[in-house]
Amino acid sequence: FGSREIVGSSALLERSALAMAAMRLASAALCAVAVGAQQPAEASLVPVLYACNVEYEIRETAWTPDWKDWCCKNEQIGCPSTTRTTETTSTATSTTVTTTTRPTTSRTMTTEDPKVAVEHCNEQCVFAGSTATCAARVQWVAKFGGSKDEAKPCDAAHSLIISQCDVCSKCELKFSGCSSPQEQEEDKNEKEEKTDKKEEKKDEKQREDHSSVGSQQPQEDKERHSKRNHEYETQQAEHCNKQCVFDGASATCTARMQWTAKFGATK
Repeated sequence: FGSREIVGSSALLERSALAMAAMRLASAALCAVAVGAQQPAEASLVPVLYACNVEYEIRETAWTPDWKDWCCKNEQIGCPSTTRTTETTSTATSTTVTTTTRPTTSRTMTTEDPKVAVEHCNEQCVFAGSTATCAARVQWVAKFGGSKDEAKPCDAAHSLIISQCDVCSKCELKFSGCSSPQEQEEDKNEKEEKTDKKEEKKDEKQREDHSSVGSQQPQEDKERHSKRNHEYETQQAEHCNKQCVFDGASATCTARMQWTAKFGATK
């Protein structure tokens, strides 16, 4: 080769060496930049050792010294110079309960004026297509209806009629004119027993007051007692001889009871 070609080749090699060096420097710089960018991220990944929001209000006694130091350094919580104020707002709610007491009224059937009580029993009761007074219905059911076999047919009949007709609710049994032979006998015996006891007490008192009269006084007491019993039986007989009008027929109470006992449904 000539001297000109040698010089050109040397210059070319020198430029190539310079270019390679520049490329190495650029690559090293890029690596340094990349490593420098990664170092802060790696440094920020600090492991969480303590929960700094747990039991914060009682940290002075609940946290350990290491816990306090770690939270202060890493999360700036719980440091000696750090104070936290917590405001708690409570709302009081008042409830007013109003209780209303209503008076209660109990209805009790009382015996009123006999005339008014009898009028209640004469009220017309319409049931099952037929019309009759409350008293007549009670008497009929007690004598001929399903209540005649009851121990106290009048009581049973009275309860039945009241349940069938509201208008009869004020009709008291003793003003309905209903009384079975058995009930009449019981009433009679009860009255006689009361009368006897009353007379016995009265006689005993008289004997005590007139003990000096002699043996004739007991006989007089006996006669007086017999007389009063006779008067009572006479009054009862007058009641049984009163006329009873029922179903268009008129007869004495005694006659009706005797006929029903012999020929009616109660025979």
